[in-house]
Amino acid sequence: MTAQTLPQAFVENAKKRANAPYLFHKQEGKWQSISWKEVNETVTYMSLALMSSLGVKKGDRIAPISETRPEMVYFCLATATSGAIFAAIYHTNSPKECAHVINDSGARIAYAEDQLQLDKLKVAWAECPLLERIIVYKLEKPEEDHRVMTLDQLIALGKEEFRKN
Repeated sequence: MTAQTLPQAFVENAKKRANAPYLFHKQEGKWQSISWKEVNETVTYMSLALMSSLGVKKGDRIAPISETRPEMVYFCLATATSGAIFAAIYHTNSPKECAHVINDSGARIAYAEDQLQLDKLKVAWAECPLLERIIVYKLEKPEEDHRVMTLDQLIALGKEEFRKN
């Protein structure tokens, strides 16, 4: 069977290529590889958490704001795998521009790369009535808003859901 969708193509290739490198990235000045298997596991957990814990359904919009990095790739694949639509925000956008993309797309969930991007989204939040949750990769300070969760927390929820099935 030939893959018809991006998620199908990704899963088929992950099965075929398991331990082969999926991508390379620099960490502490050295190139590191991440295998298809590792990425597939992470994407599976993220997708499960989006659907089961955050109630993402086919056609929902998710708005990420991040520079290109491995976690953004995972989040894009998890969004597609969950049936949601990826409504990207440029990482250079202002809070007002972020609010425009979120509202125009109807995004319920946003993803922020770091504290800077989270702070932009939090400013925009007041103007975004549909936005329910922000997932952030890297926090520099503790977050007290219960609507904000880390990517690690999302992955942990997915692992928990995976163990149930």
